[in-house]
Order: sequence, then structure tokens, then C-alpha cells
Amino acid sequence: MIQNDLLVQSAKILKTLNELGYDCLAEDDFDTIPEKVFDFGKPFQSPPFDVLRNDFTRGQAFWAFLMKDGERVGGLAAQCQDLRGEPFDQYLIRTARGQYGGGQAAIEWVSPAATAVMNGKLIYVGELYFSDRARGSRRVLTAFARLCMILVKMTWPDLDWIYAFVPREQQRFADYYAFTYKLPQAVRWADPEPRGRASDHFLVGIPTRDIEHVLACGELSKF
Repeated sequence: MIQNDLLVQSAKILKTLNELGYDCLAEDDFDTIPEKVFDFGKPFQSPPFDVLRNDFTRGQAFWAFLMKDGERVGGLAAQCQDLRGEPFDQYLIRTARGQYGGGQAAIEWVSPAATAVMNGKLIYVGELYFSDRARGSRRVLTAFARLCMILVKMTWPDLDWIYAFVPREQQRFADYYAFTYKLPQAVRWADPEPRGRASDHFLVGIPTRDIEHVLACGELSKF
């Protein structure tokens, strides 16, 4: 059963994270999120996750924090984007107009290859950031990222895809998350490119069938 796989794999990964001296805490108290995020050094919240600009409700998004000695030293966020039949390219172009363009077009083009596969209930993961205290360990990053993937699947069991955008030089992060899909230059941004966005970013992700496979075969806890 998928529930058993989730429990077994999460226990193994959390054990590894604890042995490395860290823990994980998930939160959805949106009033306090900005303070908690800025407290460990993240310089800004990107528009899709800015709680002052988005009317999040519980069950729509959460933040996961990497903890060390009772303090937040890193984190990431996840939000549900249920397209309900809206094409992926139209969704990105429409939302980017308000989030980045001030009402003007911020995205010029979205790859048809991305639109062909990204549909249904999408879970967008972003805001990954670590303070100096938590940087430098691939095992810590991998354990935290994969534990968060399990949290995502537990929160939205009927999801179709988990996806993210990563800089070209950080595309190796796709393996840390156990993402199985990677597409270069999926989005062409209008000039000037918004802060934190670039046309050479990779779209990375994993469909639900692949999530269930890596859970069942135990691959998620092997790193």
C-alpha cells in the first residue's frame, strides 16, 4: 500500500536526518511565515509564495523548515495548483502577469513539451534556502528534500505532478529531490527577467506514478 511505503520511507529518511543532527518541521501558520523565513537569512519571498500577496488557506500550501538545535536553518515551500483543465502554459502566463509583470506580460513563451505533460493537480515546490549553518552537506539537503516530497504526497495524495524550476548550474538538485523529469529552457521570460527567474532555468519534476514507484522500491531513502 502507498500509505505503508510513505511511512516506511519517511521513517528511514527522518532517522538519517536526525543522525546528521537535524530535524524537520512543517508549518502552515501563514501569519508567522515571513518572520520565520527571514529569520534564518532568506533575503526575500518570491511572488508565488509571498503570503502578503497570496490568499493562502490551510490545505493549499505549507512551509517545511530544516531544524538544528531548535532553530530554523533552512526551508522550502509547497503549494497546490489545481489546473482543472487549464493548460499549463496559459496558467503560467496568466499568473506571471500579476506576480511579476505588474499587469503586463512577464512570460513570452512556454514550451509545448512542458504543457503536454504538466496537467491536473500540480504541486509547485520552491523557496529552497539554507543558512550558512546548514550548507555544504549533500546528505542533509537530500534527506530534507526527499522528506519534503513525502510530506507533499501525504498532504495531496491525489496529486498528478510535483515540479520546480531550478537554475542551470543547480540542475543536479533534481536528483536530490528524486525528480525524474527534467526539461531545459521550458519558459522564456520577457526582459528584464524578474528576480529569481531566468529563461535558462530547468523545469524539473516527478509524476505521481514515478513517486509511487520510487517509494515502493525503496529508492527514495537511498542516498
